[in-house]
Amino acid sequence: MGNNHFTSGQLVSSRYLVDKEIGRGGIAIVYSAFDNVLRQEVALKLLVPPPAASENLKHRFRREATILRELNHPNIIRVYDFIEENDSAFLVMQLIHGCDLQRFVEQEGPISARLLESYVLQIVSALDTAHQQGILHRDLKPSNILIDQNNTVYLTDFGSAKRDNQLSLITSSGFVGTLSYSAPEILEGQRADARSDIYSLGLTLYFCAKGKLPPLHRATGIVEPSEIGFLPDSMAYESIGKIIAKSTRKSPSLRFLSSSEMLSAVKNRTWDDYLSNYQTCPLCESPDLGGDGICQVCISGELKEDQLTALMIPSRINSRDKKLITKKIAETFGRNIPKNMISQVINGQKALLVLPSITAAKTAARLKELGIDVRLLPAGSAAALLPRGFQFLTLELVLVSIFAAAKSFPILGLGGVFLGIIGFLVGAKIVR
Repeated sequence: MGNNHFTSGQLVSSRYLVDKEIGRGGIAIVYSAFDNVLRQEVALKLLVPPPAASENLKHRFRREATILRELNHPNIIRVYDFIEENDSAFLVMQLIHGCDLQRFVEQEGPISARLLESYVLQIVSALDTAHQQGILHRDLKPSNILIDQNNTVYLTDFGSAKRDNQLSLITSSGFVGTLSYSAPEILEGQRADARSDIYSLGLTLYFCAKGKLPPLHRATGIVEPSEIGFLPDSMAYESIGKIIAKSTRKSPSLRFLSSSEMLSAVKNRTWDDYLSNYQTCPLCESPDLGGDGICQVCISGELKEDQLTALMIPSRINSRDKKLITKKIAETFGRNIPKNMISQVINGQKALLVLPSITAAKTAARLKELGIDVRLLPAGSAAALLPRGFQFLTLELVLVSIFAAAKSFPILGLGGVFLGIIGFLVGAKIVR
């Protein structure tokens, strides 16, 4: 038996007949095989590390075998044995006919909401079993969740798992796992607990629903944490989307506090209980998870300019009303509009919102109920988005130009009109 690979037809340990390679990663190659003693199909996970890392990774394999043999759950992959022979080390595992979620989504596209709900129930149930026994997975991601031909999912690869005897708060130190699916507190060097696994699972579910991860930080290439979590931008995922959003909040204290709580929400379909303190988006009437007055889906919508309407604060309001409206805007949109921009909105220098025209009137009515009066203007209109002072300047320029033309200075007059028009166009660009 070689120390870096198996070959088709090879008999390993005088018992396992190798069929073919079915997958590989950075430290292991997986083969399908047949157990001649138990007369069943198995998977052989062969360790193929660099020599310098061999002993450390063998220890990781032993730990994975020990943990998985103690976890008895239909959605956790079974490990039958860990074998060291000559210079090789491998796990004998349950063989799944299917693929991992990463490959499935890459080949088939996003998973339907109904099917994803079924997967979530199975995965969270498996994760809760591990957490109840004091085990953190620490590397939850789509490629570590297998799916078979009957749509049964299996949690696998517990090589990064950590045992802790304190079942009430499972903790670990040091960074392990995959950067793009790791919780913010881990990336900041803090100690992890079960809520860190919940965050990684939330990102995994988001990937399954969207076919990609949330926006990545330009410098680090890691998911930019969100205070309100990540919500798939499709109403089809409204129910499971609430689970995803709560699981992926930046602050661990705002996520599900345990996998048991998450499992209860999924089983009993009580996800709405976690949103009772949120308002409703005035556009689509779905829960506004961030309490911003408009949901993430509507904020990120992309439409052509002629399909959009600008909601502007009226220009003629007194100082007292300005203070009241400023307070209302801060309360309703504070997280989406930086403080230094609120004054520009109040003074009519920027649009409060630019929304799909079909819903603008409804939004305006909703805002009026909240004490914020707005006027509606086509988003494509320069006047709709032009700073108020700039409007007066260009208007004066045009009037002076007309007067100059009337006094026999046609070149100056035409030049002024031209500059006035340019002023409107530039003004619109400035505030967009």
